[in-house]
Amino acid sequence: MSADFAIEHCDFPWTSSMLTLDNQLRCCCAMTLPVGSLSNQKPEQIWNNLTMRSLRRSMSNGVMHTTCLGASCKYVQARNPKANAKRSDFSDESFDENWYIENYYDVKEGVCRGRWASGREHYGRYGHLEFRFKNATEAQTGVHEQYVAAKAEFAASIELVESQQRAIHSEKFILHFRAKNLGSQLWLPNSEIINGQVNIRCGATLFDSIYDIPEWKLSHEYRSFLKTTVAPGQEYEFQIEIHGSQIKSGESALVVDVVSELKFWFSDLGSRPLILLFNRDVDSKSISWSSR
Repeated sequence: MSADFAIEHCDFPWTSSMLTLDNQLRCCCAMTLPVGSLSNQKPEQIWNNLTMRSLRRSMSNGVMHTTCLGASCKYVQARNPKANAKRSDFSDESFDENWYIENYYDVKEGVCRGRWASGREHYGRYGHLEFRFKNATEAQTGVHEQYVAAKAEFAASIELVESQQRAIHSEKFILHFRAKNLGSQLWLPNSEIINGQVNIRCGATLFDSIYDIPEWKLSHEYRSFLKTTVAPGQEYEFQIEIHGSQIKSGESALVVDVVSELKFWFSDLGSRPLILLFNRDVDSKSISWSSR
């Protein structure tokens, strides 16, 4: 299989969507199952529903997802997929059939089309590999079978190197941070990435209000490219440059994290990002910040 066609390289689940004639949403024309329907959900709800989260995490980890099985795209066709082993011994009493069917739109569609007889059958054959939850409790706590493994590979702590300072709204200012690799994977500079290895960068997202963070209503994004390899246990210092005019009056928030570009933020896997609260004074036009 060509490394260029590795399923990890497909970015459609992060960058694209298309609406079919039956009002269903897919990430690309090759998908064999939809991820949601505009008949009962808004586009922004579908974009981050449980099916989409499962799809993104699966592809980030090189797992062929249910919605892609049998697809005619280069990422699927170039692959020599092994049939997922059916877990005939799957009899977990915590599995909630009704919840699973109602919360994973692709699974529900598959049942309607006769691809599998039930949600339990789907989970036993595919779902246990696709970062899916078995019940509402798991979904609320964010715990599933692959979560612990992925969290162990990609984890970080971040701290602000400088103490609290002030800036003028019309000027650029630079914030210095220190990130520590708490996972088991190397962080490689972009120039050293080969054979589909994960592209790691340090980054930040600016929100006009701290209350916009849960809905991911960001106003600006920033990136800092790695200049050297960061091994597990090592620390790496980086800086983010921000223009004061990008910060609105009142209180806003900057979330600083490590990112696998177009795949996931480390905070998606359980790492705690650093949140800076900005306060722009209307009268003096100065900007102050503090970590939270």
